[in-house]
Amino acid sequence: MAPKKLIIGSMIAAVIIIIAIAVVGIILTFRNGRPGVSDAQDRSGGLVSDQYTYEDLYTDGVNNSYKISYHVPKINLDTADAKNTNSEIYTNCMEEINKELITMKDGCSPVLLDVSYSTYVQGDVVSIIIKQCLD
Repeated sequence: MAPKKLIIGSMIAAVIIIIAIAVVGIILTFRNGRPGVSDAQDRSGGLVSDQYTYEDLYTDGVNNSYKISYHVPKINLDTADAKNTNSEIYTNCMEEINKELITMKDGCSPVLLDVSYSTYVQGDVVSIIIKQCLD
């Protein structure tokens, strides 16, 4: 596949993943009596934490350097809804991340540089927004 087609294809795939994650229900309702938990608390072991983390300073075959940072979230609740949502998040994010890891293993320039997330808690609703930054 030509490089331009690969980049466009990767960008379209990233947009589709973001839409798919939103559609499958990243907003999860739960009852656990912990309203108002902040994003910082979630990342340090609260309601949401990383289920996959990868960080690296990568230099490709033509000496371009990249800071790579992938953080895939999980909801830390023992419910069927949380487990299903975690599985959807992991599957969708890791599909793109694995493509990039293979690209880097081959010495090529990555397109997906960053996967990050933000969490918001209001009452008994937690929302996770997953962002993918492309080069």
